[in-house]
This record gives sequence, structure tokens and C-alpha cells, in this order.
Amino acid sequence: MTQTEDFLGTLHVIAASDSPIERQKDAVQEVLARFIRDAQQTLGGNQERIRSWLEGVKHELNKQALVPRADRFADLRDHARALMAERLRDHPPAA
Repeated sequence: MTQTEDFLGTLHVIAASDSPIERQKDAVQEVLARFIRDAQQTLGGNQERIRSWLEGVKHELNKQALVPRADRFADLRDHARALMAERLRDHPPAA
């Protein structure tokens, strides 16, 4: 299982819980932070590779957004996409 598949699977697990949406969004933020820390360790702190990985995960979330859904997973998917977009804006590619 790739890190991207693991992240998406984790989103599904969070969405399936009975927690309130705000708690689930907090959980998504925590999971994303953990995945970024893991990526930093795996990729040796190479910011370009970490950025590329994040862009890949965001791309996969964008593909998932093409499938019409109106459930908790869709809410969390969109929240994760926004968090990743913010992270990518805050960490632009090296010039």
C-alpha cells in the first residue's frame, strides 16, 4: 500500500466514525501532519520530494472529487485538499 492509499484509507476510516465533523476535521489535520512528518523522514527532508508527494496526494483527492458524493468522506476529502493547498502555498518550490 502506498502512502497515498494509506492516507485515503485513513480518511475513509475517520469519515466512518460517529465523531462530530469538527472533531473529524481536526483528525484529518493531525493525520496529514503525521504523514508529512513521515514523508520528511522517509525522504530525508528533501522539500522538493515532499512537495511532489503532497501534490500527488492532492491530485488523487482531486480525482476523487470528480465522483459526485454528498457524504462525510466528501467533506473530509475537501478539507484535506484545502489543508494541502495551504501547505503547498506556504512552502513554494525552491527557485
